[in-house]
Amino acid sequence: MTALTVCLLNCHRPQSIAELVPVLANQSIKPKIFLWNNGEKFKGDEPFLRHITWLVESSENRKFWPRWMMAAHAETDFVCSWDDDLKPRDPDLFRDVLLVYHELQLTGAVGPFGVGFIKDEPYESCHHHKANKMMATMPKSKWKLVPKAPREARRQKIRFFRREASRTMVAPVDMIKGRHLLLPRRELLDHVSSWEKDNGEDDIKICGGVAGGLPGKHNVLAVYNNRFVDTDTPEDVDSAHAWSRRKGHSAKRQKARELFFPGL
Repeated sequence: MTALTVCLLNCHRPQSIAELVPVLANQSIKPKIFLWNNGEKFKGDEPFLRHITWLVESSENRKFWPRWMMAAHAETDFVCSWDDDLKPRDPDLFRDVLLVYHELQLTGAVGPFGVGFIKDEPYESCHHHKANKMMATMPKSKWKLVPKAPREARRQKIRFFRREASRTMVAPVDMIKGRHLLLPRRELLDHVSSWEKDNGEDDIKICGGVAGGLPGKHNVLAVYNNRFVDTDTPEDVDSAHAWSRRKGHSAKRQKARELFFPGL
């Protein structure tokens, strides 16, 4: 049985989806791929569509929540969101993430981007964690475990050591950002029972529901370190289509935080 279902959204960047889907399909665990299309209808002969397990062509832009509605109908143990501006660097990313999840007996959501809330501080001023910065915080004493060797052999051993070390490095956070949020499907079903049309803060609601509003129930994993490419360009970030640049974005995030994490 396939272990993971990846849920995608398309709206303004169909070319990014066309490039991303074959890369996801090439993952070693062969995930199921669901796609909700909020944009123009596909022609039907696009090559990437053969990799899509379930495609929904929406008659209107329903924003973010439909991917979780689709996830609730998955038949896999794990489900995740994945933004079209992220691309895995290697075919074993999802395999390694699930191995770490099981080996460390984690619960809740995991991902490469998370937020630790600070009481009485606004959302944008809280601790924003990234997997790509976690390895830099590893104590220097641990690097002494890398054996001496000729330069290229040492480089290979360092790469191996970084990969192995990352398997046990986690950062507890209060929420995982929706760019890539992975969790057991049963937890999604157990704790999140309603689907909303207009609230774009789906990641905050899901993490709040799964955690019961309690702190530190989710984890940013170092195993994501340097394992994907962020293809967001300055033009994308500053464009009118960039969700984080839309008017009132931070205020909406803060309101959702107060609603689904009362007291944090």
